[in-house]
Amino acid sequence: MKKFLIAVIVIVVIAGFVYLNIKKKGGEGGGKTVFYGIVKRGPIVTKVSAEGEIRAATQVDISSDVMGRIEKFYVDVGDSVRVGQKLVKIESKSYEAKVNRQKALLESDLARLTNLQQSYERAKKLYKKGMFAESDLLEIESNLNSLKAQFKADSFLLEQYLEDLKKTLIRSPINGIVLSRDKEEGEMVIVGTINNPGTKIMTLANLDSVLVKAEVDESEIVLVKNGDSVDIKVDAMPDSVFHGIVTVIAGYPKVSGSGSETTVSYPVDIAVTGGSHGLLPGMSASCDIIVGVKENVLKLPMAALGTRIIHGKRRDVVFVYKNGAAHLRPVKLGISGENFVEVKKGLSEGDTVLVGPFKVLKNLHDGERVKIVSRKEFFRFKRKK
Repeated sequence: MKKFLIAVIVIVVIAGFVYLNIKKKGGEGGGKTVFYGIVKRGPIVTKVSAEGEIRAATQVDISSDVMGRIEKFYVDVGDSVRVGQKLVKIESKSYEAKVNRQKALLESDLARLTNLQQSYERAKKLYKKGMFAESDLLEIESNLNSLKAQFKADSFLLEQYLEDLKKTLIRSPINGIVLSRDKEEGEMVIVGTINNPGTKIMTLANLDSVLVKAEVDESEIVLVKNGDSVDIKVDAMPDSVFHGIVTVIAGYPKVSGSGSETTVSYPVDIAVTGGSHGLLPGMSASCDIIVGVKENVLKLPMAALGTRIIHGKRRDVVFVYKNGAAHLRPVKLGISGENFVEVKKGLSEGDTVLVGPFKVLKNLHDGERVKIVSRKEFFRFKRKK
């Protein structure tokens, strides 16, 4: 009898240790430890990310319409300029010489034209009196018309030379400031052609308003529309968030890289609202373009979502916690946000869903016993271990 009582006590003690061990590891009913989230109602915002660069809304590169050597700058970097203000002077002696030479040629043309006109008038009078041959009169008339055409062509050429001379003094086309000066006095400038750009002398910008020149990946550009709101962060001002509006979506892509590393993106212009805010051209900007907003929808934590093969089809699924176990639940989804996704079917408000860790969830089975803790508790326990 004594031996029997001892055996019963030993069994009870062992069972107690086993129970405590199971409870410690698995909670109610034992099982793996996971952390959870609650399905709630609220808004979901869908965003498209884009990287870009701050540019002035009005920014122009100044180049020369005539070739020559820079004689003088009237402004420097940082100077404010007004429309029509003198910026730079190109050496003009050769253009002045062309103008003077053409003026002299026109004076000669005019003298010859005057003499020939007088000869023609005399020949006509003599012809009427039968004292001048018709063929000679026609020859004088032809020479007169030819000289008139030559005088007209030389007049046009003088206008061109005068215009070229005028272009040696470059004036500002906008109100703004001088952003950069790319050449120095004494350097040569050339005129641009179809295949070769002209020499950039300086850059002007009106900083009353700025925009972001951004690029959106080809897989997401179809989501972006003119008028979409944008949240903008700038590396130079990390504590500030600026706001903007999509104003231009380019219809032609930008391709970078080569071979299998090729990436395709589409340029997008984003106007920064409310002024320039002290933003300067060249600053790097990260943009979140808001392409969709839904209010009061069921929000599932993105980390809870997985996929499984059910009846031969791959389905979106989550694990719902109930009575100490994980229950596999297929779901139908709507729009996605940064951390949450809309649930259209399969869950109810207040459901407890398993969120992680991923390596546990991916191997979890329907009906398997689990212990749930908060995310904070889970990682605090992991740190202690």
